[in-house]
Amino acid sequence: MMNDLETLREAWGQPEPPVAEVRHAARMALLERASGGSAVSASGSTSALAPASLGDVRGPAGLLSRAAVDRRLTPARVARRKWAVRALAVAAVAVVVTAGLTAVQLYDGPTPAAHAQVVLARAADAAQARSFGEPRPDQWIYTETRTWFHKAHDGETVTARTPLESEAETAWRRADGELVAHDRDGKLEIHNLGGNTPKDYATIAALPTDPEALLALFRERTARREAVVERIRERFAGHEAAPNPVSGDEFMFGLLRTLLSDNLVPPEVEATVFRAIALLPGVTVNEAATDPEGRPALAVSLEARGWLRSELFLDPETFAYRGTRETAVRDHTLHNGFFVWRGGESAFSPSPSPTGGRLIEAGAVYRQSTRTAIAVVDEPGQRP
Repeated sequence: MMNDLETLREAWGQPEPPVAEVRHAARMALLERASGGSAVSASGSTSALAPASLGDVRGPAGLLSRAAVDRRLTPARVARRKWAVRALAVAAVAVVVTAGLTAVQLYDGPTPAAHAQVVLARAADAAQARSFGEPRPDQWIYTETRTWFHKAHDGETVTARTPLESEAETAWRRADGELVAHDRDGKLEIHNLGGNTPKDYATIAALPTDPEALLALFRERTARREAVVERIRERFAGHEAAPNPVSGDEFMFGLLRTLLSDNLVPPEVEATVFRAIALLPGVTVNEAATDPEGRPALAVSLEARGWLRSELFLDPETFAYRGTRETAVRDHTLHNGFFVWRGGESAFSPSPSPTGGRLIEAGAVYRQSTRTAIAVVDEPGQRP
């Protein structure tokens, strides 16, 4: 009788072979885990093994000596090394250790999670290598952005062919986080800042450079919001216009994305943001995407609210921030509703529409944005 595994192989056919980077990264991580920090060379001798990012002090076998590793492992590198081992290990299925030999058997193709972790690791390395100049507290961070959105009303249906409205914005935000200025039809308007993420450069620069610590900090600061969201869901469960706000890992993805889109982020923190995104379950990467401006881009995405795909666009070569997009992956009806603040808590008041709300069909773009410029200037109204 035919083996069940053979039946599965015939039913699914042969998948594409894994990309070289996934195979190499997984092999390096698992060899080190399996051998307790040492790997066996082709000649049978053991040498210390370290990630390629530690440097180029290598012997004939392409392996670093233990002394070279110890000299180059700063505390920050140790943290990144531990993260890389945890993240890349998911790309392999088995490690078999025998006398004098370590063998690694990989799947025939990388999983989406493994692929995302490898690409985001490259993005983190690129971010750390960027040249950067810190702004003074009295300087202003200049940005140019464009946002696309739809203006559908109740009873209307939004499809992939529905045209989007667009709006360009030029803004200046003071580096101390106190003020923001906008160009409104040639008139400069200055007002105070607000929002869920830090806005002053000093706070952003002081964020943790360990990805797990960064996620823990954001979760701690948004714990009260998460509790309110859960109570709102319980209260309106089964309601025709029950709210479905983003929460949990989906909200973390949004905060990390906003941190990149709305701020001038120093290289070490930007690298940490990419590593933190890689730790969120469900994150995928499309290296053949197109951004809202029609340019080739790398898209990092996560499904949100059960019907939206939330995307972060990066430059495919430099990994610099490009923009965002929300696209419906399932048909969804949006109803009117509003949040009010009473007694220190947010409450939702649903308002089902007699016309059935707005239907957002799968494939329709809900909203999207790009940032076309960012620079440091000395005063609001000044352009680089």
